[in-house]
Amino acid sequence: MAMKRAVGGVLAVAATVGSATPVLVERQATGTSSNPATQSILCGLSRPGTALVRDTIYIDGGFALFNVRAGVNDIGDIKHESELKEIFTVNLTQPWTSGDFNVSQVVKRNKKFDSTFYLPTMDGHMLANDYQLILYGGTMVDTDSITDWPRKDIAMSNDIYAKPPVPLLDPGQWRPIDMKALHRGVVGGAYTSAPSENLGFVFGGSKTASGEDARGPVPLPKNNAAVLSENLIVVDMSTMKDEVWKNITLPSKVRKRAFGELVWLPVGEKGTLVAIGGTQMTWNETLSVKAFPKEQEQKWKKYGESLMSIVELYDVKNDKWYLQETTGDVPPATAHFCTTAATSEDGTIHNIYAYGGTTGLNIGTTYGPRSAAGGNIAVDFYDHVYVLSLPAFVWTRLYVGEAENARRGHRCHRVANDKMMIIGGVSNPGGGGVGCVKSQMVRLFDMSEGKMLNTYEPAADSKYKVPEIVQSKIHATEKGGSKMVPEKWDDDAIPKLLETKYPYDVKTWWPYTVVENLETEGDAGNTTTIVQEKDSGMPKYLAPLLGTVLGLLALVTVLCIVLFYLKKRKDKIKHLMSDSAATEAVNRRRTWSWLIGTQDEKGRIHDEFGEPFHGTDGTETYDGSTVTGPLSPIQERENPLHGHYQLVNEAPQSEIYEMPVDAIQASELPTQGDDRPSKRVTINEDPYTINPSDRPTSPLSPKTQ
Repeated sequence: MAMKRAVGGVLAVAATVGSATPVLVERQATGTSSNPATQSILCGLSRPGTALVRDTIYIDGGFALFNVRAGVNDIGDIKHESELKEIFTVNLTQPWTSGDFNVSQVVKRNKKFDSTFYLPTMDGHMLANDYQLILYGGTMVDTDSITDWPRKDIAMSNDIYAKPPVPLLDPGQWRPIDMKALHRGVVGGAYTSAPSENLGFVFGGSKTASGEDARGPVPLPKNNAAVLSENLIVVDMSTMKDEVWKNITLPSKVRKRAFGELVWLPVGEKGTLVAIGGTQMTWNETLSVKAFPKEQEQKWKKYGESLMSIVELYDVKNDKWYLQETTGDVPPATAHFCTTAATSEDGTIHNIYAYGGTTGLNIGTTYGPRSAAGGNIAVDFYDHVYVLSLPAFVWTRLYVGEAENARRGHRCHRVANDKMMIIGGVSNPGGGGVGCVKSQMVRLFDMSEGKMLNTYEPAADSKYKVPEIVQSKIHATEKGGSKMVPEKWDDDAIPKLLETKYPYDVKTWWPYTVVENLETEGDAGNTTTIVQEKDSGMPKYLAPLLGTVLGLLALVTVLCIVLFYLKKRKDKIKHLMSDSAATEAVNRRRTWSWLIGTQDEKGRIHDEFGEPFHGTDGTETYDGSTVTGPLSPIQERENPLHGHYQLVNEAPQSEIYEMPVDAIQASELPTQGDDRPSKRVTINEDPYTINPSDRPTSPLSPKTQ
């Protein structure tokens, strides 16, 4: 038999599963010589709140069933474990197969997620992006001894990863979020998250008429979730620690329900929500032990069927709701099921997968020392998968399993391009009530092949393909390509919405790198088989933060060295080029000044620009001595075109000789009207023959005739 308990706190399921005996968490009670220790094994988990954040699935609360191993007579005692304030996680980096289950190697506990602030819940909602998760709503344990209830306008957030510009100072710690005028008294709503938009949504559900918190199992009237919600709750997580909440009232055409499903699709400017299934029964009515009239049963059933045959769509950007009728293999009335979605390779088809659930009528559970609940409604549990294809709006029955594996109250998450992971659930033992699931507590479904798998491989990276049976229904290929649409649109705006391409990439974190060598941890006396990461005493975020900072410092240092070297090299090349250019200019001007230099009427030598050379006092200088000869060398002067350099007509301290007279004289032809004396350049015909008597003399020549 199974022992049933409502689990408080946060509970998570490992990514590995059992074979013959379903096992998630083992809890060991201290024994004595007269009463041996007993070990209970979690074999059912119904209606928890879950969220996928990168490579981890987090599970909050829920209704748990335990199998007792040591022969203890199970009387069906139900107990709220309000002292259980732990979080367990589905570690998606751990591979598993159905035949080698070992819970101690796969279930991981993180003490930083323990909380003494938030009370245990059931039918709550977990919303998340890629950095944080938020707990919102659900029924809390109701006892008269609890006097310090949390404020009703408080939700809880856990900041897991740093989201710039907000630093992650205390990862893993819960912090309250002030929702201001919004209260958290919503139970069993359909919920989903859109990490690419940093948005979380809670649609419908039950709530209290008083606006107070919903409590159970036998709450006071003001805490009874007996009214269906007519709201869509939206939280914007764009800025960590500054979340923004909205409470949107649904239009009258949108049908109210509890225990339905909500899917976000990458269609439209900010995505599109699709609401599917659920029941008209409130949370309170699903737990009722009274018998309902047949007429009421039929009314609920018909209403549930309509929630599957007609679906609601919500344009997030434009805040618009639409209804659209579906065709094909329309499923029966369904509630307490799970959904996920996949898009074809070409982006033209969006397939929504729906697994398990019940008819949505009385779920057959009550609190109290009994093995079966009251109520006279026969409840069917499902082990099938249906696919709703958009924009065709056609249902296809893809998979039909065994009745003994049927379940409800479970959750689903897409953990690969073509894989859906199913977590938890409870079965229908017959005769009312709920029981342990007969198959694996965690199952894996191949969305391309349409079958359950026995092996989970984190590193697998196969592409998603439209299943063959779905292809035939909507005239598509495995990559998409379907142009099938409904014969009639309920609103002409729907096809325009579905044709609007989502402008952003939807980030996924799979395939995952396999991580080995995890440890286990337990407490003496009352233990839970878990996995604890090695704790070095240093916060987890510090090592990667230091690595990033030191890496950046090293990179900056290398860049500075390279830039310094390049600058020095550039300056050296520039200096060498400047020296070379200056030397060349000096030599060139020395030659030309000597060859073409002429005297004015005052005996001064002019350069090629027609300017006289002069010293600082206006006289021509040579080695500090003032001279008046027309061929004297000059000191350094500044030329505005070339900077500072020394122009020398004649080498200092050297004797100057005139050209020999026997040289051939070359004379310039005078131009008409030009009475200036002709300039003459003499070229020695024979450099080895000099006739001193023919030489012209110069007043500066050291030798004269």
